Amino acid sequence: MNKTTAKRVLALALIAIALLVVSVVIFLNSEKPPESFEKKGKASVGNSSTHDQQTSSAGPKNSKFNSPQWQKWQKRNAEDSKWEWKVPIKFYGQILDQNDSPVEGAKVTLSWTDLSVKGVSLREISSDGHGRFILDDVNGKHLLVRSIEKQGYEYATTNRDGFEYAAFFAADYYVPDSKKPVVFRMHKRAKAEALIVVSNKYRVPANGTIAVDLKTGQLGGNDVFIELVNNSDPTGKEWEAKISAPGGLQIASDEFATVAPESGYKSELTIDQNTVQPSGFQSGSLYKGGKFFVKTSSGYALVEFRMVPGNKSVNFTSYLNPIPGSRNLEFDPSKVVKSL
Repeated sequence: MNKTTAKRVLALALIAIALLVVSVVIFLNSEKPPESFEKKGKASVGNSSTHDQQTSSAGPKNSKFNSPQWQKWQKRNAEDSKWEWKVPIKFYGQILDQNDSPVEGAKVTLSWTDLSVKGVSLREISSDGHGRFILDDVNGKHLLVRSIEKQGYEYATTNRDGFEYAAFFAADYYVPDSKKPVVFRMHKRAKAEALIVVSNKYRVPANGTIAVDLKTGQLGGNDVFIELVNNSDPTGKEWEAKISAPGGLQIASDEFATVAPESGYKSELTIDQNTVQPSGFQSGSLYKGGKFFVKTSSGYALVEFRMVPGNKSVNFTSYLNPIPGSRNLEFDPSKVVKSL
């Protein structure tokens, strides 16, 4: 073997040894987790009890989905997929008028979802001398108070009408209590007096203010003034109006508003997009406006106006009692003096 060949063999041998060493190092490192992984692993294992505590405190253990009620719910679902429509329904109600007097003999119509052929059952009940009524011998899921009626009375639209018996997480879930019946309000109509009624749609002038005469319904009067301060936003997110009356006015918050108050009147009120809408305004609608008791030189009145923001017209209704000093605003269509 000459010197050149010997050098080549030696070089190849050294390269082979170097490759072997590199392979061994790679192999050993592949058997050992990276340092960052080791640290993460140690931290995870070393704090396992802490981790479990964190999971149990913020997770399933105290979560509403792992509460006794949810566990009971899940168990009942597993045992019977239709159990919700088999829950015993007990309902205790009481009907009172605006003076907290019981309403006897009112007809109450109830319905509830169940496993009947139609999926809904119906029953009529009459209130007793204490205004109470009871339903306690049926099974179902959801109860609906469809109507409560009696001659000479009006049913308040603010009454609750839905009662859930199975889904404890529902907004209208109800737990019956015979000692605390659900109260339903009805308005007992008083003897009506002849009223002057105005019902009109007025075009808003350039200055944004309308003035109405409650006796004639004509613009340019001196009874009520409505000024649209901000009516440029059609979405109603920014809206403002001022309503004023020389004799004074105040917000009529009661749904029926049939008796004008003796005191508490102001010369001017401001309402805007955040003002609570009066009863009778459709929930969630774009209508803005209000309902007010008004004192005028001609008598007491109830005034309501509503409009769609950005619109150039106002829907206006008023009921004026022309009898001096009478605050009775009970409305009977058969006793209207004149309707304009």
